[in-house]
Amino acid sequence: NNEELTSDAVDDEIMDNWTEDVNESDVNIVYDQEIIICLMQKCRGLISMIKRSTIITLFFDTERKKTKY
Repeated sequence: NNEELTSDAVDDEIMDNWTEDVNESDVNIVYDQEIIICLMQKCRGLISMIKRSTIITLFFDTERKKTKY
């Protein structure tokens, strides 16, 4: 059963809407946008690594269940 959940999680594509409502013409926020883009890429890489690792995924699933109770 856990293997099925893990395999489903690995196939999930990371979807977000963080690019919506971004004012690209404002030059004052370009630096902030670059930092956010870098951060999002690192977070996506971390999430992909976690999803590929069965051990780490099971750990996070277990911890998530603990917080619900």
